[in-house]
Amino acid sequence: MIRPTKSKRILSTFERIKAFDQQKEFTVLKPGSVLHQQLISIGKDGSFFGLEFTTHKFINHRIAFKELEMIFENCQLHLKDKAFSFRRFSLEKLELRLAKMAFSGRLNSIAEGKFEDYDNTYLRYVQPLNDRIAKIGLISGAMDLSIENETTYGAGFIELNIDKVALEFMRVSNEGRHYLVIDSVNTIRLDIFEKLTDAFFDAYSFVWGHKCGDESHILSSSNSEFSLIDNVMFSSKPKTSVHDYGIGDPHEVRDLKFSEKMPLFPKHSFEALCNMVMTDEKFKRVLKIIHEANSTPFSLSTCILFSTALETLTSFVKLKMAGPIEVERFNASAITQLLIEELERNQILTLEDKSFLKERRLLNLNKPTNIDRLELSFKQLNILLPEKFRKALKYRDKYLHGTIPKESTLVNLDDDNNNKAFELQFLTYVLVLKIVGYTGFVRNNSAKMEFYSKLNSGVPEEQIEINHPLYYHI
Repeated sequence: MIRPTKSKRILSTFERIKAFDQQKEFTVLKPGSVLHQQLISIGKDGSFFGLEFTTHKFINHRIAFKELEMIFENCQLHLKDKAFSFRRFSLEKLELRLAKMAFSGRLNSIAEGKFEDYDNTYLRYVQPLNDRIAKIGLISGAMDLSIENETTYGAGFIELNIDKVALEFMRVSNEGRHYLVIDSVNTIRLDIFEKLTDAFFDAYSFVWGHKCGDESHILSSSNSEFSLIDNVMFSSKPKTSVHDYGIGDPHEVRDLKFSEKMPLFPKHSFEALCNMVMTDEKFKRVLKIIHEANSTPFSLSTCILFSTALETLTSFVKLKMAGPIEVERFNASAITQLLIEELERNQILTLEDKSFLKERRLLNLNKPTNIDRLELSFKQLNILLPEKFRKALKYRDKYLHGTIPKESTLVNLDDDNNNKAFELQFLTYVLVLKIVGYTGFVRNNSAKMEFYSKLNSGVPEEQIEINHPLYYHI
């Protein structure tokens, strides 16, 4: 299949970042400060910027830290005719070797110019991925990418609309490292651009299990081609976190004959996933819980976290059924009113007792329980769960109330807990994906867990039978 190709100018971006990251020597200009006219050297050091300086007079460590914080917060470092800015609390640590009066520290942000200089310009986000290749080619609608040295990346470009803002996403490599590059199609404010890219990375980590971190750069330009880059900023990020439990591997789906073609993640579903993260803090938090559940080595913690995620996800499904009993029949029974009248006649309970029972209990008689809501959520989304996973719905109450389901399907207790964790994982994935309108394959990791558990217990491979598939189409 011949895909259309998008041409972009990229290489000058890496040259500009490389120059920005190099060691620079600044002179502090702050009359009255103990650091006035002090030379400070700042340059890239791993996923941070390091700073160091030596003074010939004694400066108290605490005073030096406080002075530096004020200097960084007030943009009081200049290099030639350019000011440099720092986010609040950018100075993370400062150490002193007293014998030499040598200070060294660590900065989590540094930017050319002022932050308002980045507003209403074209912005480019550069995220290094180290040993991972950006998976944007697994989203439907991806195009080939051609850059100025005539290198072409197959399915290396896609445009997505997040919160009605168009962004371009590219996978590129430079000097042995892989990168994900994001461009704004139009001029944009810096704060909006950062929220949009954050939403993308949250969705990306849910689908493929790769939470991109460590560091990033944002560049601004007055033109959409980035032929001239005006300013560069750097930010440290939480460490990269990767797990192998994304929603599935399309190559695996095709190779195992679940599908003749390699299934791609629907573009509209990925955009909807990003939009949900962008507009709803609770949904954003659910995806973070899911990533943490997949990353912890403790099976019970995983079960509890997935149970929590399931509980929260039910609030995103508008249930047509108001309660376990059909509404008109329940209302016609007048049972609530009869109980309230009986409650009012009671001579033993206090007014406070009656108020509690009336408002917190009797008026909620026909509201579904948490388990009811969970089951109804799947039905509401037209999800027909196999028996194995219908039983797993009951785990939610057990794990959230500090107990463990007694039913064991595997001999080894740790394997059994892990198996239940994967069942809850599957339920969570299905609910998230259906909320954003996804149709496609989802991996059932409990099938793999069950297979290897039986294999490790001594069952010959040819005798192992698993009565549920590795992939379901939802």
